[in-house]
Amino acid sequence: MKAKFIVSIIAVGMIASALSYASANNASKLPENPRSEAIAVVERYFTDLQTGNFEDAIKISDNHIYKDEKTALEKTILYNTHNHVKDFEITSVDDTDPRSVKVSVKLEETANGELPPVIYDVNFKNGKYKLQIKTVIIDMNPSSPTYKQVEYNKNVKYGD
Repeated sequence: MKAKFIVSIIAVGMIASALSYASANNASKLPENPRSEAIAVVERYFTDLQTGNFEDAIKISDNHIYKDEKTALEKTILYNTHNHVKDFEITSVDDTDPRSVKVSVKLEETANGELPPVIYDVNFKNGKYKLQIKTVIIDMNPSSPTYKQVEYNKNVKYGD
C-alpha cells in the first residue's frame, strides 16, 4: 500500500510538471503571423491615444520611463491633454526577430506637427506583444543642423 501511495504521488508530480511545462510553452509560443500581431498592437496603441482611451494604451505597452503603471497613465493623460496625436502612419516593419518586431511610426501631433518616423520595439513576452515605450528625443528647432533628427536614450527615467 505504501509503495502504491509513493508511486501515485510521483505520478501526480510528473503530470503536474508536464502540464506546467506545456502551459509555459503555450504562453511563450509565437503567434502564426508575428508581423500582423505586432502591427495590430501599434495601431491599437496609437488609436487609443487618439481616442483618449489611455488606460488601454498603457495596458498594451511597457513604459520603462516611469516607475509604475499609475504614473505612466497620469503622465500620458497630461501629455496628451497638451499635445494630442492627430494622426499616425506605420512607415516600415522589421520582423527579422519575431520576439522583438521593430515598427517605424510617423506621428502628427497638435503641438509639434508632423514628426519624423520613430522606431518602436514590439516585444513578445508572456504570450503577447507589448509596445515598448522609451525616451525619444527629436530636435524640433528648424535652425538646428540636427533638425528632426531622432535620438534614442534608454537611460532616461523619471521618478514620477
